[in-house]
Amino acid sequence: MKHRFITASVLAASTLAVLFVIGAVRLAAARPAAPSATLTVTTSVDLIADDGLCSLREAVVAANTDTAFHDCPAGSGADTIVFDAALPQPLTIVLTTTGANEDAALTGDLDLIGRVTISGTGRSTLAIDGHNADRVFEVRPASTVTLTGVTIQHGSSGPLLDGGGAKVLGTLNLHHSLITHNAGGGLYTDGGALLLSYADVISNTGAPGIRLINPGATLVFADGAIGDNAVGGVTSYQGSVTLTRCTVENNRGGGLYNASAQGIGVNTPMVVGSCVVRNNSTTGSGGGAHNTGPGARLSINNSSFLSNTAGVGGGAVYNENILIIQGSTFAYNHAGGGAAIRHIFGTLDLKNSTVSDNVAEDNAGGLYASDSATLLNVTIAGNTVDGDGGGVTVDTAFITIKNSIVADNQSGTAADGNCFLANGGSITSLGYNLDGGDSCNFHATGDLTTTAPVLGALADNGGPTW
Repeated sequence: MKHRFITASVLAASTLAVLFVIGAVRLAAARPAAPSATLTVTTSVDLIADDGLCSLREAVVAANTDTAFHDCPAGSGADTIVFDAALPQPLTIVLTTTGANEDAALTGDLDLIGRVTISGTGRSTLAIDGHNADRVFEVRPASTVTLTGVTIQHGSSGPLLDGGGAKVLGTLNLHHSLITHNAGGGLYTDGGALLLSYADVISNTGAPGIRLINPGATLVFADGAIGDNAVGGVTSYQGSVTLTRCTVENNRGGGLYNASAQGIGVNTPMVVGSCVVRNNSTTGSGGGAHNTGPGARLSINNSSFLSNTAGVGGGAVYNENILIIQGSTFAYNHAGGGAAIRHIFGTLDLKNSTVSDNVAEDNAGGLYASDSATLLNVTIAGNTVDGDGGGVTVDTAFITIKNSIVADNQSGTAADGNCFLANGGSITSLGYNLDGGDSCNFHATGDLTTTAPVLGALADNGGPTW
Protein backbone atom coordinates (compact mmCIF):
# COMPACT_ATOMS: atom_id res chain seq x y z
CA MET A 1 0.00 0.00 0.00
CA LYS A 2 1.38 3.37 -1.02
CA HIS A 3 1.03 6.45 1.16
CA ARG A 4 1.00 10.09 0.10
CA PHE A 5 2.59 12.68 2.36
CA ILE A 6 2.23 16.49 2.10
CA THR A 7 5.02 18.37 3.77
CA ALA A 8 4.36 21.52 5.78
CA SER A 9 6.32 23.65 3.31
CA VAL A 10 4.27 22.47 0.34
CA LEU A 11 1.03 23.06 2.25
CA ALA A 12 2.13 26.55 3.21
CA ALA A 13 3.05 27.39 -0.38
CA SER A 14 -0.31 26.15 -1.62
CA THR A 15 -2.14 28.21 0.97
CA LEU A 16 -0.23 31.35 -0.01
CA ALA A 17 -1.02 30.76 -3.69
CA VAL A 18 -4.74 30.47 -2.94
CA LEU A 19 -4.67 33.63 -0.84
CA PHE A 20 -2.82 35.45 -3.64
CA VAL A 21 -5.45 34.47 -6.21
CA ILE A 22 -8.30 35.50 -3.88
CA GLY A 23 -6.60 38.83 -3.25
CA ALA A 24 -6.09 39.42 -6.96
CA VAL A 25 -9.75 38.71 -7.67
CA ARG A 26 -10.81 41.13 -4.93
CA LEU A 27 -8.48 43.83 -6.29
CA ALA A 28 -9.83 43.32 -9.81
CA ALA A 29 -13.39 43.52 -8.53
CA ALA A 30 -12.59 46.68 -6.61
CA ARG A 31 -10.87 48.42 -9.55
CA PRO A 32 -13.07 51.36 -10.60
CA ALA A 33 -14.45 51.49 -14.13
CA ALA A 34 -12.82 53.91 -16.54
CA PRO A 35 -14.55 57.27 -16.33
CA SER A 36 -17.14 58.05 -18.98
CA ALA A 37 -20.23 60.14 -19.49
CA THR A 38 -23.23 60.15 -21.81
CA LEU A 39 -24.19 63.55 -23.19
CA THR A 40 -27.60 63.96 -24.82
CA VAL A 41 -28.16 66.44 -27.64
CA THR A 42 -31.58 68.06 -27.21
CA THR A 43 -31.68 70.58 -30.08
CA SER A 44 -30.91 70.62 -33.79
CA VAL A 45 -29.74 74.23 -33.64
CA ASP A 46 -25.97 74.82 -33.89
CA LEU A 47 -25.67 77.33 -31.05
CA ILE A 48 -23.54 78.06 -28.00
CA ALA A 49 -25.91 79.69 -25.52
CA ASP A 50 -27.51 79.36 -22.08
CA ASP A 51 -30.89 78.42 -23.48
CA GLY A 52 -31.69 75.29 -21.50
CA LEU A 53 -30.76 73.05 -24.45
CA CYS A 54 -27.66 70.99 -25.24
CA SER A 55 -26.52 71.44 -28.84
CA LEU A 56 -24.18 69.04 -30.63
CA ARG A 57 -21.44 71.67 -30.59
CA GLU A 58 -21.85 72.22 -26.85
CA ALA A 59 -21.80 68.46 -26.25
CA VAL A 60 -18.57 68.12 -28.23
CA VAL A 61 -16.89 70.89 -26.21
CA ALA A 62 -18.07 69.29 -22.95
CA ALA A 63 -16.70 65.92 -24.05
CA ASN A 64 -13.41 67.44 -25.19
CA THR A 65 -12.82 69.37 -21.97
CA ASP A 66 -14.47 67.07 -19.39
CA THR A 67 -16.25 70.11 -18.00
CA ALA A 68 -19.84 71.32 -18.11
CA PHE A 69 -20.37 73.68 -21.02
CA HIS A 70 -23.44 75.90 -21.05
CA ASP A 71 -26.38 73.49 -20.80
CA CYS A 72 -24.44 70.26 -21.40
CA PRO A 73 -23.12 68.30 -18.41
CA ALA A 74 -19.43 67.61 -17.99
CA GLY A 75 -17.75 64.92 -19.98
CA SER A 76 -15.65 62.39 -18.13
CA GLY A 77 -12.97 60.44 -19.96
CA ALA A 78 -14.34 58.36 -22.84
CA ASP A 79 -17.64 60.07 -23.56
CA THR A 80 -20.64 59.14 -25.70
CA ILE A 81 -22.86 61.71 -27.37
CA VAL A 82 -26.41 60.58 -28.17
CA PHE A 83 -29.52 62.30 -29.50
CA ASP A 84 -32.78 62.85 -27.65
CA ALA A 85 -35.51 60.54 -28.93
CA ALA A 86 -37.90 63.51 -28.82
CA LEU A 87 -36.03 65.24 -31.65
CA PRO A 88 -37.75 64.98 -35.05
CA GLN A 89 -36.61 62.36 -37.54
CA PRO A 90 -35.12 62.59 -40.03
CA LEU A 91 -32.94 65.25 -38.43
CA THR A 92 -30.32 67.48 -40.06
CA ILE A 93 -27.98 69.51 -37.87
CA VAL A 94 -26.49 72.33 -39.94
CA LEU A 95 -23.24 73.80 -38.61
CA THR A 96 -24.02 77.49 -38.94
CA THR A 97 -21.60 78.79 -36.29
CA THR A 98 -18.89 79.76 -38.73
CA GLY A 99 -15.27 80.56 -38.02
CA ALA A 100 -11.77 79.36 -38.75
CA ASN A 101 -8.30 78.75 -37.33
CA GLU A 102 -9.34 77.31 -33.98
CA ASP A 103 -9.31 73.68 -32.85
CA ALA A 104 -11.67 73.71 -29.87
CA ALA A 105 -14.97 73.17 -31.75
CA LEU A 106 -16.19 76.64 -30.82
CA THR A 107 -16.68 77.67 -34.46
CA GLY A 108 -16.62 76.02 -37.85
CA ASP A 109 -15.90 72.30 -37.86
CA LEU A 110 -16.43 70.05 -34.86
CA ASP A 111 -12.97 69.31 -33.47
CA LEU A 112 -12.91 66.05 -31.51
CA ILE A 113 -10.31 65.55 -28.77
CA GLY A 114 -9.59 62.48 -26.64
CA ARG A 115 -11.92 59.47 -26.68
CA VAL A 116 -15.32 60.44 -28.04
CA THR A 117 -18.20 58.42 -29.50
CA ILE A 118 -21.06 60.01 -31.40
CA SER A 119 -23.88 57.50 -31.64
CA GLY A 120 -26.38 58.61 -34.25
CA THR A 121 -29.86 57.34 -34.91
CA GLY A 122 -28.99 56.05 -38.40
CA ARG A 123 -27.55 57.38 -41.64
CA SER A 124 -31.04 57.87 -43.07
CA THR A 125 -32.33 59.71 -40.00
CA LEU A 126 -29.40 61.87 -38.84
CA ALA A 127 -27.23 64.17 -40.98
CA ILE A 128 -24.48 66.51 -39.82
CA ASP A 129 -24.21 69.24 -42.45
CA GLY A 130 -21.16 71.48 -42.87
CA HIS A 131 -23.18 74.23 -44.55
CA ASN A 132 -20.46 74.33 -47.25
CA ALA A 133 -18.57 76.66 -44.91
CA ASP A 134 -16.02 74.34 -43.22
CA ARG A 135 -15.34 70.64 -42.97
CA VAL A 136 -17.71 68.74 -40.69
CA PHE A 137 -15.30 66.96 -38.30
CA GLU A 138 -11.63 67.11 -37.39
CA VAL A 139 -10.12 64.33 -35.26
CA ARG A 140 -7.20 65.87 -33.42
CA PRO A 141 -3.85 64.09 -32.91
CA ALA A 142 -3.74 61.21 -30.39
CA SER A 143 -7.55 61.14 -30.29
CA THR A 144 -9.79 58.12 -30.91
CA VAL A 145 -13.25 58.87 -32.25
CA THR A 146 -16.13 56.56 -33.13
CA LEU A 147 -19.02 57.71 -35.31
CA THR A 148 -22.00 55.44 -35.92
CA GLY A 149 -25.30 55.94 -37.67
CA VAL A 150 -24.69 59.36 -39.24
CA THR A 151 -24.51 61.05 -42.62
CA ILE A 152 -21.69 63.58 -42.98
CA GLN A 153 -22.50 65.99 -45.78
CA HIS A 154 -21.86 69.39 -47.37
CA GLY A 155 -18.54 69.98 -45.67
CA SER A 156 -15.82 72.03 -47.34
CA SER A 157 -12.11 72.04 -46.59
CA GLY A 158 -11.33 75.10 -48.67
CA PRO A 159 -8.29 75.33 -50.96
CA LEU A 160 -6.19 72.83 -48.97
CA LEU A 161 -8.48 69.99 -50.11
CA ASP A 162 -7.77 68.05 -46.92
CA GLY A 163 -11.09 66.41 -46.21
CA GLY A 164 -14.44 68.14 -46.53
CA GLY A 165 -16.18 65.44 -44.53
CA ALA A 166 -13.49 64.76 -41.94
CA LYS A 167 -9.80 65.42 -41.41
CA VAL A 168 -8.26 62.71 -39.25
CA LEU A 169 -4.99 63.22 -37.39
CA GLY A 170 -5.73 60.48 -34.84
CA THR A 171 -8.02 57.46 -35.24
CA LEU A 172 -11.53 57.45 -36.68
CA ASN A 173 -13.86 54.46 -36.42
CA LEU A 174 -16.80 54.99 -38.77
CA HIS A 175 -19.63 52.47 -38.91
CA HIS A 176 -23.04 52.30 -40.64
CA SER A 177 -22.58 55.82 -41.96
CA LEU A 178 -22.45 57.86 -45.17
CA ILE A 179 -19.90 60.46 -46.32
CA THR A 180 -21.39 62.39 -49.21
CA HIS A 181 -21.40 65.67 -51.16
CA ASN A 182 -18.36 67.13 -49.44
CA ALA A 183 -15.94 69.51 -51.20
CA GLY A 184 -12.25 68.80 -50.70
CA GLY A 185 -12.85 65.06 -50.62
CA GLY A 186 -14.71 62.86 -48.20
CA LEU A 187 -12.09 61.68 -45.70
CA TYR A 188 -8.45 62.72 -45.31
CA THR A 189 -5.77 61.48 -42.96
CA ASP A 190 -2.18 62.59 -42.46
CA GLY A 191 -0.53 59.73 -40.59
CA GLY A 192 -3.77 58.73 -38.84
CA ALA A 193 -6.05 55.70 -39.03
CA LEU A 194 -9.39 55.28 -40.79
CA LEU A 195 -11.37 52.17 -39.80
CA LEU A 196 -14.63 51.91 -41.75
CA SER A 197 -17.28 49.20 -41.83
CA TYR A 198 -20.71 49.29 -43.46
CA ALA A 199 -19.97 52.86 -44.51
CA ASP A 200 -20.22 54.47 -47.95
CA VAL A 201 -18.13 57.32 -49.37
CA ILE A 202 -20.16 58.72 -52.23
CA SER A 203 -20.24 61.79 -54.51
CA ASN A 204 -17.49 63.90 -52.99
CA THR A 205 -15.63 66.52 -55.04
CA GLY A 206 -12.35 68.43 -55.22
CA ALA A 207 -10.19 65.59 -53.88
CA PRO A 208 -10.47 61.80 -53.67
CA GLY A 209 -13.26 60.17 -51.72
CA ILE A 210 -10.61 58.94 -49.27
CA ARG A 211 -7.05 60.28 -49.21
CA LEU A 212 -4.08 59.13 -47.12
CA ILE A 213 -0.68 60.78 -46.92
CA ASN A 214 2.59 60.00 -45.12
CA PRO A 215 3.84 56.84 -43.36
CA GLY A 216 1.55 55.58 -40.62
CA ALA A 217 -1.61 56.56 -42.49
CA THR A 218 -3.92 53.54 -42.51
CA LEU A 219 -7.25 52.68 -44.10
CA VAL A 220 -9.16 49.51 -43.26
CA PHE A 221 -12.42 49.47 -45.22
CA ALA A 222 -14.95 46.63 -45.21
CA ASP A 223 -18.50 46.04 -46.42
CA GLY A 224 -19.09 49.38 -48.07
CA ALA A 225 -18.99 51.38 -51.30
CA ILE A 226 -16.70 54.10 -52.60
CA GLY A 227 -18.40 55.61 -55.61
CA ASP A 228 -19.21 58.57 -57.83
CA ASN A 229 -16.36 60.67 -56.45
CA ALA A 230 -15.07 63.33 -58.83
CA VAL A 231 -11.31 63.05 -58.22
CA GLY A 232 -10.78 59.35 -57.58
CA GLY A 233 -12.00 56.79 -55.11
CA VAL A 234 -9.04 56.08 -52.79
CA THR A 235 -5.60 57.70 -53.03
CA SER A 236 -2.75 56.60 -50.77
CA TYR A 237 0.66 58.28 -50.67
CA GLN A 238 2.96 56.14 -48.47
CA GLY A 239 -0.01 54.78 -46.51
CA SER A 240 -1.41 51.29 -45.95
CA VAL A 241 -4.79 50.28 -47.38
CA THR A 242 -6.90 47.15 -46.90
CA LEU A 243 -10.22 46.89 -48.75
CA THR A 244 -12.50 43.89 -48.12
CA ARG A 245 -15.93 43.04 -49.52
CA CYS A 246 -16.22 46.45 -51.11
CA THR A 247 -17.50 48.14 -54.24
CA VAL A 248 -15.41 50.84 -55.91
CA GLU A 249 -17.41 52.24 -58.80
CA ASN A 250 -18.10 55.21 -61.05
CA ASN A 251 -15.21 57.29 -59.75
CA ARG A 252 -13.67 59.82 -62.12
CA GLY A 253 -9.93 60.17 -61.81
CA GLY A 254 -9.59 56.42 -61.26
CA GLY A 255 -10.78 53.99 -58.64
CA LEU A 256 -7.65 53.27 -56.57
CA TYR A 257 -4.23 54.96 -56.50
CA ASN A 258 -1.31 53.59 -54.47
CA ALA A 259 2.05 55.39 -54.45
CA SER A 260 5.28 55.59 -52.50
CA ALA A 261 7.61 58.56 -52.67
CA GLN A 262 10.55 58.28 -55.02
CA GLY A 263 13.82 57.55 -53.23
CA ILE A 264 12.27 56.94 -49.83
CA GLY A 265 11.34 53.29 -50.33
CA VAL A 266 8.56 53.33 -47.76
CA ASN A 267 6.48 50.16 -47.99
CA THR A 268 3.01 51.14 -49.18
CA PRO A 269 0.79 48.08 -49.38
CA MET A 270 -2.69 48.12 -50.84
CA VAL A 271 -4.75 44.92 -50.52
CA VAL A 272 -8.02 44.48 -52.42
CA GLY A 273 -9.95 41.40 -51.36
CA SER A 274 -13.39 40.20 -52.47
CA CYS A 275 -14.19 43.57 -54.06
CA VAL A 276 -15.82 44.75 -57.27
CA VAL A 277 -14.01 47.61 -59.00
CA ARG A 278 -16.09 48.80 -61.95
CA ASN A 279 -16.92 51.71 -64.22
CA ASN A 280 -14.08 53.90 -62.98
CA SER A 281 -12.31 56.18 -65.43
CA THR A 282 -9.21 58.31 -65.86
CA THR A 283 -7.68 60.28 -68.71
CA GLY A 284 -4.29 58.90 -67.64
CA SER A 285 -3.36 55.34 -66.65
CA GLY A 286 -5.03 52.86 -64.34
CA GLY A 287 -8.78 53.29 -64.55
CA GLY A 288 -9.44 50.72 -61.86
CA ALA A 289 -6.14 50.87 -59.97
CA HIS A 290 -2.75 52.58 -60.36
CA ASN A 291 0.28 51.25 -58.45
CA THR A 292 3.54 53.19 -58.59
CA GLY A 293 6.73 53.94 -56.67
CA PRO A 294 9.63 51.94 -55.19
CA GLY A 295 7.68 50.71 -52.16
CA ALA A 296 4.27 50.28 -53.77
CA ARG A 297 2.74 46.81 -53.50
CA LEU A 298 -0.74 46.04 -54.82
CA SER A 299 -2.38 42.70 -54.00
CA ILE A 300 -5.70 41.75 -55.61
CA ASN A 301 -7.52 38.66 -54.36
CA ASN A 302 -10.87 37.18 -55.39
CA SER A 303 -11.97 40.43 -56.96
CA SER A 304 -13.51 41.64 -60.22
CA PHE A 305 -12.32 44.62 -62.27
CA LEU A 306 -15.06 45.37 -64.77
CA SER A 307 -15.68 48.10 -67.38
CA ASN A 308 -12.97 50.48 -66.21
CA THR A 309 -11.44 52.97 -68.66
CA ALA A 310 -8.03 54.62 -69.01
CA GLY A 311 -7.12 57.11 -71.70
CA VAL A 312 -3.49 55.94 -71.78
CA GLY A 313 -2.90 52.45 -70.40
CA GLY A 314 -4.18 49.89 -67.94
CA GLY A 315 -7.94 50.11 -68.14
CA ALA A 316 -8.22 47.88 -65.09
CA VAL A 317 -4.72 48.08 -63.53
CA TYR A 318 -1.53 50.01 -64.24
CA ASN A 319 1.60 48.80 -62.43
CA GLU A 320 5.07 50.23 -61.84
CA ASN A 321 6.31 48.10 -58.94
CA ILE A 322 4.90 44.94 -57.33
CA LEU A 323 1.55 43.53 -58.46
CA ILE A 324 0.18 40.24 -57.11
CA ILE A 325 -3.14 38.91 -58.42
CA GLN A 326 -4.95 35.78 -57.30
CA GLY A 327 -8.37 34.40 -58.24
CA SER A 328 -9.65 37.53 -59.98
CA THR A 329 -11.45 38.59 -63.16
CA PHE A 330 -10.60 41.47 -65.51
CA ALA A 331 -13.31 41.99 -68.11
CA TYR A 332 -14.83 44.68 -70.35
CA ASN A 333 -12.10 47.20 -69.57
CA HIS A 334 -10.88 49.72 -72.16
CA ALA A 335 -7.62 51.62 -72.62
CA GLY A 336 -5.20 52.98 -75.16
CA GLY A 337 -2.85 50.08 -74.38
CA GLY A 338 -3.02 47.13 -72.01
CA ALA A 339 -6.78 47.25 -71.71
CA ALA A 340 -6.86 44.96 -68.70
CA ILE A 341 -3.35 45.15 -67.19
CA ARG A 342 -0.44 47.39 -68.20
CA HIS A 343 2.68 46.20 -66.37
CA ILE A 344 5.47 48.68 -67.05
CA PHE A 345 8.17 47.62 -64.60
CA GLY A 346 8.62 45.71 -61.37
CA THR A 347 7.10 42.26 -60.98
CA LEU A 348 3.73 40.76 -61.84
CA ASP A 349 2.47 37.50 -60.35
CA LEU A 350 -0.86 36.54 -61.97
CA LYS A 351 -2.54 33.30 -60.84
CA ASN A 352 -5.91 31.58 -61.16
CA SER A 353 -7.44 34.53 -62.98
CA THR A 354 -9.36 35.46 -66.12
CA VAL A 355 -8.60 38.30 -68.55
CA SER A 356 -11.49 38.47 -71.01
CA ASP A 357 -13.40 40.75 -73.38
CA ASN A 358 -11.19 43.80 -72.91
CA VAL A 359 -10.57 46.31 -75.72
CA ALA A 360 -7.46 48.41 -76.47
CA GLU A 361 -6.76 50.89 -79.23
CA ASP A 362 -2.97 50.69 -79.56
CA ASN A 363 -1.56 47.43 -78.17
CA ALA A 364 -2.42 44.56 -75.84
CA GLY A 365 -6.11 43.98 -75.55
CA GLY A 366 -5.47 41.85 -72.47
CA LEU A 367 -2.00 42.10 -70.87
CA TYR A 368 0.93 44.38 -71.72
CA ALA A 369 4.23 43.52 -70.01
CA SER A 370 7.54 45.35 -70.32
CA ASP A 371 9.08 43.73 -67.23
CA SER A 372 9.12 40.28 -65.67
CA ALA A 373 5.84 38.46 -65.13
CA THR A 374 4.70 35.00 -64.08
CA LEU A 375 1.34 33.58 -65.18
CA LEU A 376 -0.14 30.38 -63.72
CA ASN A 377 -3.62 28.99 -64.35
CA VAL A 378 -4.70 32.05 -66.30
CA THR A 379 -7.25 32.40 -69.11
CA ILE A 380 -6.68 35.26 -71.56
CA ALA A 381 -9.45 35.11 -74.14
CA GLY A 382 -11.78 37.22 -76.23
CA ASN A 383 -9.73 40.42 -75.99
CA THR A 384 -9.45 42.85 -78.90
CA VAL A 385 -6.95 45.49 -80.05
CA ASP A 386 -6.75 47.71 -83.11
CA GLY A 387 -2.95 47.35 -83.09
CA ASP A 388 -0.69 44.48 -81.97
CA GLY A 389 -1.27 41.73 -79.43
CA GLY A 390 -4.93 41.07 -78.84
CA GLY A 391 -4.21 38.84 -75.86
CA VAL A 392 -0.64 39.43 -74.64
CA THR A 393 2.06 41.90 -75.68
CA VAL A 394 5.56 41.35 -74.29
CA ASP A 395 7.87 44.31 -74.93
CA THR A 396 11.59 43.85 -74.06
CA ALA A 397 10.61 41.66 -71.11
CA PHE A 398 10.80 37.98 -70.17
CA ILE A 399 7.66 36.28 -68.90
CA THR A 400 6.74 32.70 -68.01
CA ILE A 401 3.37 31.03 -68.51
CA LYS A 402 2.14 27.69 -67.16
CA ASN A 403 -1.15 25.78 -67.32
CA SER A 404 -2.89 28.67 -69.05
CA ILE A 405 -5.09 29.44 -72.06
CA VAL A 406 -4.46 32.24 -74.56
CA ALA A 407 -7.08 32.02 -77.30
CA ASP A 408 -9.75 33.79 -79.33
CA ASN A 409 -8.04 37.17 -79.07
CA GLN A 410 -8.17 39.54 -82.03
CA SER A 411 -5.54 41.91 -83.40
CA GLY A 412 -5.94 44.52 -86.08
CA THR A 413 -2.47 43.79 -87.48
CA ALA A 414 -2.21 39.98 -87.47
CA ALA A 415 -4.36 36.97 -88.22
CA ASP A 416 -3.14 35.37 -84.98
CA GLY A 417 -3.95 37.91 -82.31
CA ASN A 418 -3.07 35.93 -79.19
CA CYS A 419 0.54 37.01 -78.50
CA PHE A 420 2.87 39.69 -79.82
CA LEU A 421 6.58 39.93 -78.98
CA ALA A 422 8.34 43.28 -79.45
CA ASN A 423 11.90 44.57 -78.98
CA GLY A 424 13.33 41.24 -77.87
CA GLY A 425 10.48 40.33 -75.56
CA SER A 426 10.04 36.61 -74.93
CA ILE A 427 7.61 34.09 -73.52
CA THR A 428 8.82 30.87 -71.90
CA SER A 429 6.29 28.09 -71.53
CA LEU A 430 6.54 25.99 -68.37
CA GLY A 431 4.12 23.51 -69.87
CA TYR A 432 0.46 22.58 -70.18
CA ASN A 433 -0.61 25.74 -71.97
CA LEU A 434 -3.07 26.15 -74.84
CA ASP A 435 -2.61 28.65 -77.68
CA GLY A 436 -5.59 28.98 -79.99
CA GLY A 437 -3.07 29.92 -82.71
CA ASP A 438 0.69 29.58 -82.64
CA SER A 439 2.11 32.95 -81.60
CA CYS A 440 2.85 32.42 -77.89
CA ASN A 441 5.84 30.06 -78.11
CA PHE A 442 4.00 27.24 -76.34
CA HIS A 443 6.18 24.23 -77.21
CA ALA A 444 6.90 22.65 -73.81
CA THR A 445 5.55 19.44 -72.30
CA GLY A 446 1.76 19.28 -72.45
CA ASP A 447 1.37 22.39 -74.59
CA LEU A 448 -1.28 22.61 -77.32
CA THR A 449 -1.22 25.00 -80.28
CA THR A 450 -3.78 25.80 -82.98
CA THR A 451 -6.33 24.22 -80.69
CA ALA A 452 -9.81 25.53 -79.97
CA PRO A 453 -10.22 26.13 -76.23
CA VAL A 454 -13.98 25.42 -76.22
CA LEU A 455 -14.65 28.25 -73.79
CA GLY A 456 -18.12 29.40 -72.83
CA ALA A 457 -19.09 33.04 -72.59
CA LEU A 458 -17.98 34.92 -69.51
CA ALA A 459 -20.71 34.47 -66.91
CA ASP A 460 -21.48 34.29 -63.21
CA ASN A 461 -20.96 30.60 -62.46
CA GLY A 462 -21.32 30.81 -58.70
CA GLY A 463 -17.77 31.59 -57.61
CA PRO A 464 -16.44 34.68 -55.83
CA THR A 465 -15.72 36.38 -59.18
CA TRP A 466 -16.92 36.04 -62.76
